[in-house]
Amino acid sequence: MSAPDRVPGTRAGVVVTREGVKLCGNRAAFKSLARLMSWIAESDPAEHFACHAKWHLASDAFLHHGGAPNVATLFTPDLVDQFTPASDDEPGFELTFVAVQEGDLDELFEHEPSGVLPEGWDRTDE
Repeated sequence: MSAPDRVPGTRAGVVVTREGVKLCGNRAAFKSLARLMSWIAESDPAEHFACHAKWHLASDAFLHHGGAPNVATLFTPDLVDQFTPASDDEPGFELTFVAVQEGDLDELFEHEPSGVLPEGWDRTDE
């Protein structure tokens, strides 16, 4: 099951603050996200289909032809050093939506009281 096609004219910004993460976008960005969310909702949760928002919203011109970026990420000054990659080989900050199985959520919620994700839990990159 392939990801849906990109929507032309998409522009979006990911804003990261201590209070949370916001995705700000134009209508094309939200049309694209709607397609992506439907694609994930129809997937088998055991597959862990994911929408890597910055990557999936990025234009083909940017990804493959060196065009101007159409997706930006901005941090508050107190967070910028924590999320800026140390080198160009690192992916940096991404906002990802992942479909998981109920057992995965059960395991996640076991750790909710501590607020700390246990080491090795994040299997969304499989």
